[in-house]
Order: sequence, then C-alpha cells, then structure tokens
Amino acid sequence: MVSSERSGGLAIFTLDALITSATGLSIGAFHRCQILPGREWKLHQLHRAGWIIGVVSNQNGVALGHITDRDYRHKVERLQDLLGVTLDDRVCYAHPDATQAEFRDEGGLARRLPGAAMLIELMLTHPVEMQRGTLFVALLEDAATARAAGIDFMTAREFFGE
Repeated sequence: MVSSERSGGLAIFTLDALITSATGLSIGAFHRCQILPGREWKLHQLHRAGWIIGVVSNQNGVALGHITDRDYRHKVERLQDLLGVTLDDRVCYAHPDATQAEFRDEGGLARRLPGAAMLIELMLTHPVEMQRGTLFVALLEDAATARAAGIDFMTAREFFGE
C-alpha cells in the first residue's frame, strides 16, 4: 500500500466520481461544480508530499455533442483553482454512440475507462514518480482497471477515510 506521507509518487483519481460533485447540474454548468468532502485536504497533503496528482475521465458529453473540449478544459481549470493544485488530466471523448465519427474510432474507444490506457499514459509521462509509488483511487468497480495497469488500488472510501 502506498502512503501519502511517502516522498513523491503518482496518485491517479477518476475525475467526476471522486473530485467533483456535478450530479444534477445542467450540461455546461461546470462553474457550480464542487469538491466532494474531504478531498481538498487530502489532495493538498499529497501535493505537499511531492506527489503528482493525475485525473482520468470519460467525457461522453463531448462525443454526444452536449459540451465542447473547451467546456471540459474550463471544468479542469475551475477544479485546479478550487483545489489550489495542478492536475495532470487524461480525458477520453470517444463513445460508441458519438454524433461525430472522430469520436467513434477504435483507438479512442480503447482509451475509455474501465480500460487502463489513460492510467498507463500518465505512468509513462511520470516515470520517476511512478517508481516511487503509483496509486489509483476510484470506485470499487474500478479495481480491475488498476490491476490491468499493474498499480495499487484503493477505493475512494478507504483513501478519503469515509
């Protein structure tokens, strides 16, 4: 198990399920996103200990034409402002029912969670930190994603002490 007190490392989180509370918001109302309870303190603790904080997310709204890449980027910027930390994000816009063909290609679809491609991308971007410890924090059903990437897994409940 990876400790947040350890110097450096790479901690990867799913974006919407763990860091933001956007349930019930209209499409594009990202300015009203909120950090879920207990997240800000724990993410600051990781940041101060030298950890890279990575986030992964499927953004079906882009593929389905509800939001744009710019909308998503605005959401990530807003979260970084709220958290006061830098997030290295990986996003997948692909969806089998996408309104545009570019979002239905096999390569894009292969990057979608629960696949491990976005986790591996982050690991390849941060090889030194990865050697110090890599952790994927998500919902229980995402444990197979961590196994496929060959990294430790904790549920959000465990990690955030809920």
